[in-house]
Amino acid sequence: MNILQKQVSIRDNKKIYSLEFQNDRGYKFKFINFGCYFQNIIIPYPNQTKKYEDVILGYSNFKDIITDKSSFNSTIGRVAGRISNSSFYLNKKKYILYNNDKNNHLHGGKEGFNKKVWDIIDLKKKKNSAHCLMFFKSSDLEEGYPGNIKCYTKYTLDNDNNITIEYKAITDKDTIINLTNHNYWNF
Repeated sequence: MNILQKQVSIRDNKKIYSLEFQNDRGYKFKFINFGCYFQNIIIPYPNQTKKYEDVILGYSNFKDIITDKSSFNSTIGRVAGRISNSSFYLNKKKYILYNNDKNNHLHGGKEGFNKKVWDIIDLKKKKNSAHCLMFFKSSDLEEGYPGNIKCYTKYTLDNDNNITIEYKAITDKDTIINLTNHNYWNF
């Protein structure tokens, strides 16, 4: 297992890093902590060490990732998907969300989790795997959602060529949350 980490930018006084995991079989997984964006997944051809395929559609230029409006290849939240009329009721109270899709709320609003710099809080290489745990705190009423939320996204690559995504969210009041990864695959 190998980990490469390189600073690529600064946004909101936070460092943005490109991270690349490579396993012992030549598979590579590259991502950045801005939106937990998947930049590429490199799969080598069997018995051809010099030939490989990138199986994820994405941007190679960081500026394109910043300006992307489709939310692809990132962690989406607070809620992935469309919320009709940009509002919901919870505990008999109506919450009005940022309207960014006609009169609906889509993928977290004006600046969802895919446009946030996530803190890298744990980066480890083990014998058969490598992982990166990233953290973002969403404040009460950000984009209209109730509750402060501590969000965690963990990416792992192992020597069996598995990429695992794990999410965890802790809130201080009743809220709604539906995190997902929004990758566009190129098979």
